[in-house]
Amino acid sequence: ANWAPGTVDMQNTSLGLSMIHGLDNSTAWAVGYPNGAGQTGGIWKTTDGGGNWTRQNSATYNNAASFTNVVYFWNANEGFCQGDPINGEFELYTTTDGGTNWTVVPGGNIPNPENGDEFGYVRQIEVVGDNVWYTTSTGRMYHSTDKGYNWVVYNTPVPDFGGAINSSSSGRFSFSSATDGLIIDNNGIVYKTTNSGANWSTVTTSGPIYTEGLCFIEGTTTAFSTGGGSSYSQDGGSTWSLIDTEQHLYVEFLDLNVGWSGWFNIDDTTNGMWKWEELPADAGLGVIDITNFTLYPNPTSGELHVSGDQKLIGKHYVVRNIIGQILADGTLMDASTAIETESFVRGAYFFTIVEGNATKKFIKN
Repeated sequence: ANWAPGTVDMQNTSLGLSMIHGLDNSTAWAVGYPNGAGQTGGIWKTTDGGGNWTRQNSATYNNAASFTNVVYFWNANEGFCQGDPINGEFELYTTTDGGTNWTVVPGGNIPNPENGDEFGYVRQIEVVGDNVWYTTSTGRMYHSTDKGYNWVVYNTPVPDFGGAINSSSSGRFSFSSATDGLIIDNNGIVYKTTNSGANWSTVTTSGPIYTEGLCFIEGTTTAFSTGGGSSYSQDGGSTWSLIDTEQHLYVEFLDLNVGWSGWFNIDDTTNGMWKWEELPADAGLGVIDITNFTLYPNPTSGELHVSGDQKLIGKHYVVRNIIGQILADGTLMDASTAIETESFVRGAYFFTIVEGNATKKFIKN
């Protein structure tokens, strides 16, 4: 609702700003990339909400050919960043202390780039749980299941995800789980995977599909596409319904009811961001009356029981911690379901029935 203007000061105004990954209202990491010879990009961190930024020098990115693309943190300590290949290996780093010390991922853990000229793209990263993916100029998709330490690579139907080598090709990708993902290419063709990206099949589609942004909402079969308009699919990418024909850029959703897309600023205070408002109830994304359910025992030390009427059966649920990470998800198979929480640390959690976004809080002792 309210935004304060500011500058990501990377001590070199010639650097490009690839992306910002925010962890909370104070802590974020930014990716700077070189726009010319002799410039050094890298990873910068703020701990005061963007007032000051410090380069994390142990993610060196100081080779003449270094080019930084993406950064992501799972929590205050564990993070990953990716840059283009140097000496025949993608320049990847991991950290376990918030980026104070970054460790290069050994080349033996990363499949080699193709033909000596494959590279990644700024902002092209997806994360679900411990899984992380990034895409390349030869249409390949790199995948790690352990937060960036070990990698495999898959071929995809897209020749080039950013169009730098193949100017007629580009694509957006998004995953709703560790296995289920979508690609929309620049021609509006939709591809789907059910094995983390190892194999892709063409989806027969109907309705308007946009090619600028794609979000396959985690834990659901609902996806949004954006560009010179916006549309949504509730069946995993087959049937798409029009929302509007306004200009949108990238899009991201936290859940079915909370999402944003980029826009263009008219001036310093006008436009610049879209915020999602739910569809009409008859579109299937409105609030469903599933508020009459109970969580017990609450607080719990082991199993959490969900009890309610027959409306619960077949509904999808997720359990999130206080920073929004999904720790459990599944389908309610009957009107009295038990969920294992013994592995959770002590603290507050949120149980959500995704259809209708009905949420209740519980405490783990």
